[in-house]
Amino acid sequence: DGAHLAVVAEENADPEYVGQEMSHLVGAIGAHLRAEPRSPAPNAGTP
Repeated sequence: DGAHLAVVAEENADPEYVGQEMSHLVGAIGAHLRAEPRSPAPNAGTP
């Protein structure tokens, strides 16, 4: 959700294989990259 993933590959790299590997990695580590929504700061909005 709102995250981006980039890859650098050789000019002759197989795009289908690279895409499959990226998908596999996202599935394997995706849960570890998520962050819980932040809570408002204490006294938020109080001058």
